[in-house]
Amino acid sequence: MSVDEFREKYESLNIPVVIRGAAKNWPAMKKWTRQALVRKFGAIDFTVGGYEMALKDFFACSDGCSDDTPLYLFDPLFGEKAPELANDYTVPEYFARDDLFKLLSDDRPHYRWLIVGPSKSGSIFHKDPNATSAWNACITGRKRWIMFKPNQNPPGVYPSADGAEVAQPHSLVEWFTSFYEFANKEGALECVCEPGDVLFVPSGWWHMALNLTECIAITQNYVSVANLPKVLDFLDTKCENLVSGLDKNRRGGLSDRFVAALRASGDDALLAIVDAHARKKTSATQKAKSIIGDAFATASASSFSFSF
Repeated sequence: MSVDEFREKYESLNIPVVIRGAAKNWPAMKKWTRQALVRKFGAIDFTVGGYEMALKDFFACSDGCSDDTPLYLFDPLFGEKAPELANDYTVPEYFARDDLFKLLSDDRPHYRWLIVGPSKSGSIFHKDPNATSAWNACITGRKRWIMFKPNQNPPGVYPSADGAEVAQPHSLVEWFTSFYEFANKEGALECVCEPGDVLFVPSGWWHMALNLTECIAITQNYVSVANLPKVLDFLDTKCENLVSGLDKNRRGGLSDRFVAALRASGDDALLAIVDAHARKKTSATQKAKSIIGDAFATASASSFSFSF
């Protein structure tokens, strides 16, 4: 599949796709065995379940785990902790054109993660942060995915109105036991990624990942021309507490800083999208004022009065 074909048939239409073998030539495909990683990086602490744990201890715990919620290594700073790891892969050509959040420099939200987990570990249903799209490359092992369209909640998954909280089964095994039979009836997409495969996860899609074997993977979230309007809408309409991947004291005003960075780029395509977003915001504001004005006019013309 060519890059243009990917952008036309999948990215621009916000449709997921597995690109078989897209990562097969990475150095990581040969170098990232468990033994090699422990030998070189075993003493380095990585993020596991919100805590820091040495890689060698993580693998030891994984070997001794037999429950349905194994530990899962999910580290957004692996490139800073072990720079050699970041040099063992390159962004696939389908996603290499741009990641517009990089224009934010120090304000760039977390965007890449090293993922390691044993069989039965994985990610429960979620949408990726900040309305970004993502790609996920399987380096070792086999990873099973189930996905639902943005406007279709997976069975057994109940998000709050603002999306800040999601109620669902605690473990992936529990979800499969209780709800998997309903997934196909409700239009789920499903696939298994093998070593070297790369999955495109479009903006807003619900997805979960279950490791069928011990797996090592790399994932990156990104903003492109295709999903930039969604990201701008998210940053404008969502509570700043829902912005992910930044310290709380840097989340406020992220939308304005991002728009300023986009304008400073001088890119005509980006400027057109930013201008269209600004017009959309102005129109929405004017409509809201009109609705409020009509409501007060109606109240003033009736016998209704406020009690204060």
